Amino acid sequence: MKKPVQKHLSPDNQDSVRLQAVLLEIFEALSYTRTLAELYNAIHDSLKKFFNMGNFYIALYHPAGPSISFPFYVDKNDRIPDEITNQVIKAGKSIIFREQNIDDNTRQQTPQNSGSVDKIWLAAPLMVGNNRIGVICIQTCSATDENQKKDLNCLDTFSRHIALAMERKDFEEKLQARQQVLENVLKNTTAKIAEFVEKDLIQKEKMEKERLQGVLEMAGAICHEMNQPLQTIMGYADLLAASKTDVPREIDQIKRQADRIGKITRRLSSITRYKTILYPGNKQIIDIWGASTDDEDDTKNF
Repeated sequence: MKKPVQKHLSPDNQDSVRLQAVLLEIFEALSYTRTLAELYNAIHDSLKKFFNMGNFYIALYHPAGPSISFPFYVDKNDRIPDEITNQVIKAGKSIIFREQNIDDNTRQQTPQNSGSVDKIWLAAPLMVGNNRIGVICIQTCSATDENQKKDLNCLDTFSRHIALAMERKDFEEKLQARQQVLENVLKNTTAKIAEFVEKDLIQKEKMEKERLQGVLEMAGAICHEMNQPLQTIMGYADLLAASKTDVPREIDQIKRQADRIGKITRRLSSITRYKTILYPGNKQIIDIWGASTDDEDDTKNF
């Protein structure tokens, strides 16, 4: 039985496979990182698997200033060479920097630097379309010019994809921020609406009580003023009825209507809520039958 033939990849093919694997890691990081800061860390961790690198930084270019910021860097000497970043931004292309490329101005710009300038820096612009959004820079230990150029080309490839990943994460952050603002606005608006509705209900309840109080005062006054003459009418009707053997129909009607007035006054005195009905002439009047709690028979149609 023949053994399977094992195919060995050439160094270039191996580098291509590793490059693709690192790019995949970087794009996968978009799904689990929540912020740009977390994405920067993931990018650094992924690139360490490809480059034999020491110090590392990501710089952002702000053309409105113009200015440069360094949201992420790993430098044992706490030194960020601005000169490298400025040259790459101006050139718009990847550059290899050796010790002689970095002038004394870089050292003077960072008085906290206590170490020596590393011999090799590889820097590539971060481009989105034709827009330069920043620079990515690493220090590597590549020994030969050929290896340095290979690493620079690989960094240039990484930089284009990293720029897209950064732009997407930046968009996600801004979108989340806008959503948070909208949620806060909605929350505050809902709270204000609820507060307004509550105040409106309280105001309506207050007005209802005030109207009811006015109706009760008026009903009480009417009942008080009507009761005495009503009792007098009932008394005279009873006397007339008692003085005659056959009670005239008119006297009986007087008694019935007086009794009806009595029931109406009792309805007025038992009003518990404010309720109106439509009256001819497109007017609203108090519905004494619907607004009271008297249990007696309805006499509206008496």
